[in-house]
Amino acid sequence: VRISPSGDGKAQIALRIPEPRLWKIWDSFLYEVSLSLKGKGTTWKQRFGMREVSILDGRIAVNGAPILQRSFLYNQIWPVALGVPYKDLARRDIELVRQANANMLRCFSKSPVPATVKAADEVGILLQPESLASWYLLRGEKEHRRLKNVTERNVLLYHNHPSILWWNILNENSPQENPENPSLLGPYALQEVLPSLHKLDSGRPAICNDPIWHDVPNIW
Repeated sequence: VRISPSGDGKAQIALRIPEPRLWKIWDSFLYEVSLSLKGKGTTWKQRFGMREVSILDGRIAVNGAPILQRSFLYNQIWPVALGVPYKDLARRDIELVRQANANMLRCFSKSPVPATVKAADEVGILLQPESLASWYLLRGEKEHRRLKNVTERNVLLYHNHPSILWWNILNENSPQENPENPSLLGPYALQEVLPSLHKLDSGRPAICNDPIWHDVPNIW
């Protein structure tokens, strides 16, 4: 296959997969794509799953079927790190979720480490990634840039992983301006971060807060 890059140095290729097997909760079928240059070059391999996330009649659906979320809050706090320090421990945590008959983890206030996402892809567990920006940033130009940067990097890192159900930008914030609230990031998230997120990944819902926002939608 010959691939010609565009003016910005990017190239795209489309392949048809007849009768694809979809990635499902607890039934996590993964494909592997391998790319290599003709002649000399490094072979690039990546696994991926095929599935669709949507909202049907107000309910989250995977592959067109509404799901009942059975989720735990996953703090990912260990003595030596703000994440799971070893791959085998990440795998163990995901397998324990499956044994508990749950289907989802909320990765509370931080992005999951790659080993956690890999294990969730393989076992068939959904993840809600967050970031430290959802809790610990104050308002201001510097913090605004950090929130946008952390969110975009999270999407770029994990958008090809089927276990990622949706993106979460903020938590317990407000969409209205309030000069007396130093941690108010909601207006900026709605105006700047959410459009950027959807541009990077238009195939997933995004949460910009929790249900305390009664005057605007919570899921986009």
